Amino acid sequence: MLGKLIKHAFKAHARAVYGFYVAIAGVGALMAILMLINWENFGENGFGTGLVIKGIAALLLCLTAFAGVILTFVAVTREFHLSMYGKEGELTMALPVRPSSILFAKWLSGACWVLLSYAVLCFCLFGSFLYILRHSLGQIQGDVNLTALLGQFSTLLVNTFGLRVTDIGVILNILTMYAIYGGVVLAAVVMLFFFSITLGHCVPFHKLGVFGRILYLFGAVALGFGFAALLNALVPIFIVVTPEYYTLTMSAQDAAMAVVYKGYGVFSMTGAYCWGIYAVIVFLVTAMLAERKVNVD
Repeated sequence: MLGKLIKHAFKAHARAVYGFYVAIAGVGALMAILMLINWENFGENGFGTGLVIKGIAALLLCLTAFAGVILTFVAVTREFHLSMYGKEGELTMALPVRPSSILFAKWLSGACWVLLSYAVLCFCLFGSFLYILRHSLGQIQGDVNLTALLGQFSTLLVNTFGLRVTDIGVILNILTMYAIYGGVVLAAVVMLFFFSITLGHCVPFHKLGVFGRILYLFGAVALGFGFAALLNALVPIFIVVTPEYYTLTMSAQDAAMAVVYKGYGVFSMTGAYCWGIYAVIVFLVTAMLAERKVNVD
């Protein structure tokens, strides 16, 4: 039964967010067409014109991807509210399964769609950067490959900001870890949305209506950051990233020395596992409220 619930949730969310991916594909196709144009044929101003047009297209792609993340959140939370506590709530609660199973299915589907839209956003941001960089460097140096672009970007970062980490592989690994951390937080925030909606349908918390659900959401997010900060102070875990390997350490001093004296990269894992633990706790609380305290509209 759980498999059927997950399948139904994925289909319901897919119908709500498919337009976002169609828009992304359309803008991506336009950018691909712009890459085929030889801008030198447009005279002395061809390079500048091409850069402006490509820049607008890249900006449109990134804005579309960002809007897609927001709209995916809206679609997921709206479907959860309507199917659990809205017009379809009585039918959903009448299913021969525990509300916790329904909650898990909807969270799994919602988190997957949010993470997919987030991954698309990261890809669009990075791809747009390379898209514009390739146009600029290609005009000066001719055709350049991806490795050369990243190497020159690393040199530019070091010269501009005085970074201690100079290896492009280390920089990309650190950025990837931050992207993964953002994904963990987004998956947890999906559950916080579900918690705030559920709490808003419990006596006496339902009296504040929509304003109350927004208040509960911000309160849950603030509590999550406080929980992460507390665990970070008590049990910090760092990953030291070198060009060849990764090393775990619980010493902030060792992590700082790895950056200052050796030029390695350091990423704090504490926030990621804290938000994971917090999401599990919030899920258990939400499941308990859905089974015992909730009122369906």
